[in-house]
Order: sequence, then structure tokens, then C-alpha cells
Amino acid sequence: MTVIPVNAGILLFAVTQVDPRFHGDDNLMNTRYYVTVEARFESAHNLREYYGEPEPLHGHSWKAEAKLTATQLDHEDISADYVRVKKALDALAAQLDHRYINEIPPFDRVNPTSENIARWFYEGMNKPEILGELALLESVTIWEGPANSITFQPVSSPNPALS
Repeated sequence: MTVIPVNAGILLFAVTQVDPRFHGDDNLMNTRYYVTVEARFESAHNLREYYGEPEPLHGHSWKAEAKLTATQLDHEDISADYVRVKKALDALAAQLDHRYINEIPPFDRVNPTSENIARWFYEGMNKPEILGELALLESVTIWEGPANSITFQPVSSPNPALS
């Protein structure tokens, strides 16, 4: 696997077995591209129910990671427009940045666990106008600082652009 640091907050992973443009083979079925885009934000929250008690208010230095995958490249040899994806992820993170998450819908009704925050990011990112026609949003990982994270990945991740 090749890891290419593209820009701050953007990583491109490529796992390539056969690419006919470089090997003279017409079979692109064994090629997969992975794109990881990150956004960071600072915010506070407290769980309404933590083993039967409200959790004390506290903050985190959060990181959201969106992982996309594609098996094809477009006419410009791009699997996913990670600049567009990064802008969308940054826009979602900005909604939470330097805020009290419990006051932001849907977290004013839904317990603001990392699991629910990861799902919120996933649902906000899983749109054809963000992903394009070739990429699939595989998962979203939310980090509550440098050591603890949760990943949201639906059992089946259909690309809305392909349905």
C-alpha cells in the first residue's frame, strides 16, 4: 500500500495490483483507491445518560476522518475530488467548532455520544454532490483526542449516486 500525504488533513491511499495504463493489461478490476480526509474541531459536550447519571460538562480536541473508496478513476484520473470532500467535512466540523454540542440539532434531542456524532458526520457526507459518481463513503471515524476513537460504518454502504 502506498500512502501519499497530499495536503494538511488529506491522505490518499492506493492499493494497486494491475493498472493497464502502466502494465499493458485491460483489467482494472484489481485496483482500489482509498481517500482519507480529516477535519479538526474543538467543542464541549456532556452525555445526558452515562450509567444513569448525567456526565459532567467537558471538552475535546476532536478529529473527524471520512474514508472513501473507489475502484475506478474518472476521465482526469481522479478517484474522488478530495478538495470538495474536505470542504464538506470542514463545513460539518465548523458547525460544532467552539460550541456546546448538546445545543446543536440533533444533539439537543439525541445523546451526543461519539457514536452519534460519527453517524451525524456520515449522514452529512454521504451525498452524491460531495462524493461524486465513483467514490463510496466507507466510514467516518471520530476521535476524542489522540487516543480514543469510534468508527461508524453501515453494514452496507450504498453510494446514493449509483442507486
